[in-house]
Amino acid sequence: MANYQGIADWYNNRSEQNLIADGRILSSSSSYTSRGNRGAEDLWIQNYAQQLDTFGGGLVLGTDHNVYNSGINEINKLIGIAGFSGNYYSSPYQAVVDPLSPFYVGSLDTCDLSSSEQCINDNSSTGFAPSGLQQNGQFLTPVAYHGSVNEAYDKVAVSSTLGSVTFGTQVPEPASLALLGLGLAGIGFRRRKHVSADKNS
Repeated sequence: MANYQGIADWYNNRSEQNLIADGRILSSSSSYTSRGNRGAEDLWIQNYAQQLDTFGGGLVLGTDHNVYNSGINEINKLIGIAGFSGNYYSSPYQAVVDPLSPFYVGSLDTCDLSSSEQCINDNSSTGFAPSGLQQNGQFLTPVAYHGSVNEAYDKVAVSSTLGSVTFGTQVPEPASLALLGLGLAGIGFRRRKHVSADKNS
């Protein structure tokens, strides 16, 4: 419990509260090499770190088995998001990846049921991650999900705070945020200049 509390305190005290919730996180190399492209799975996990770094850091929470739900859900509860759930060891074993999410990687596996979509393999897990508006005020957007876009919030495999055009919650790129900041700074400078001119006249 001390470890759970420590992780929660670290996250709750951060100014950049970026979060990834993965309900099918990979647990062993042998399980996912047997189901397809190991390189694609590695790229997917690496992208977690790259995207979090781009947005100022954050936290990845995940589980691949209902035995571990009680532990991981203690952390979820302490940071104010819903728990992981799901029907483990049941099909479908793949989760469709949202191509407009920051986590999209173009070399992922082709979905078993669709040649036009890309999937990540769940292997031993079809666990569900929390999604939508959370108790802590954050909004978790589907990144990968079982089924259709319409079912994504009910059957989300991976969610995050980083947003997606698909679900209408796109987070501005850091460069756009910088430009916005410069624009606001310019407005502030111009306003101060007018106020100063008024005082002098």
